[in-house]
Amino acid sequence: MRTLYIDCFSGLAGDMTLGALIDLGLDPAALEAALRTLPLPDWTMQTRRARRHGLEGIDLHFLIGGRAEGPHGENDEGPLHHYADIVAALRGGRLPSPVVARAVAVFDALAEAEAQVHGVPREAVHFHEVGAVDSVLDIAGVCFGLWSLGIERLISAPPPLGRGLIRGAHGPMPLPAPATLALLQGLPITGCAVDKELVTPTGAAFLKVLVDEIGPIPSMILEQVGVGVGDLELPDRPNLLRLLLGRLDPRAPDAFVVEANLDDLNPEIAGYLLERLFEAGALDAWFTPAQMKKGRPGVMIGALVDEAQRAAVEATLLAESSTLGLRRYGVSRHVRPRRHLTVETAYGPVRLKLGGAPGEVLNVAPEYEDCAALARAHGVPLKEIYRQAIAAHQALT
Repeated sequence: MRTLYIDCFSGLAGDMTLGALIDLGLDPAALEAALRTLPLPDWTMQTRRARRHGLEGIDLHFLIGGRAEGPHGENDEGPLHHYADIVAALRGGRLPSPVVARAVAVFDALAEAEAQVHGVPREAVHFHEVGAVDSVLDIAGVCFGLWSLGIERLISAPPPLGRGLIRGAHGPMPLPAPATLALLQGLPITGCAVDKELVTPTGAAFLKVLVDEIGPIPSMILEQVGVGVGDLELPDRPNLLRLLLGRLDPRAPDAFVVEANLDDLNPEIAGYLLERLFEAGALDAWFTPAQMKKGRPGVMIGALVDEAQRAAVEATLLAESSTLGLRRYGVSRHVRPRRHLTVETAYGPVRLKLGGAPGEVLNVAPEYEDCAALARAHGVPLKEIYRQAIAAHQALT
């Protein structure tokens, strides 16, 4: 499986990602030809090799009408600041359909985050910081690059979040930007002492929509490394983004199953044990009835866990159960892409888990905790909350 690891030790932004993809082997001429099919104002793509702290990579910029655009440029009021206009532009070109679907999914996530932050419907969102033409080019370009390079799986390091203040359309706002934090909810993050915006809303949307997993570098056969250069000079690190392209090592397991047989566990502890395993990082956990030695009825406790959390899950199992030992073995997984969306029902908001690649929805599952809380609060059947949540999603499609 062709796998790309995003080594975002200095953060993540659209132009850095696209520059790194070009350094990785994406043909700039093919990229520009594809982006030229979009109905956008006149633009120019500039790429050059640049250095940060003695390390070299690709520095990429889009100029709109000869000027830099966006929150750090001169032209802060472009023609593409509304969600519907951006989607129409992405669908109005001749990009491959998988590229269009992914790019629209990224802007969907951005729109949801902005709507959450400003308390308005998604369709009413007015993009200031991410709606400019260069952001459309960055996002469409990254999605085209991933498609062109045949990337099948994306894994990222936890993004580092800087602090401080940044100028926004409505005045100074704190870092991390509110939309960035909304996009990163539910994802691993890490902090750093740099008072700069390291992860932009566009970068956060890439993590939310395009990345399959956030964690350490996987076991893989490394083929190429691409480096993108950022604009800011950072005091404690080179402002670079590294992309590691390779193929997963077929000898390495995707995850581990940790198991133990129990015939003397107090049943009152069983449910608590499962909760503690999930808190320790288990991807799934379960009990299976088992026939033990001397004819004793018992259970087998099992947990699915990745390498990064395996030690914590094993320690929890040994500490919280009655077992004196455990066993583990590696397994391979095939995981369907998933993302989250919040819908409004007559009783309140409900989060949905959507299964399927960007642009397709194969499964829609309301979050149980949200539905149960609303059912208790309003005294209505739980199934009614489920029905309304699914109906609200169908109304959006």
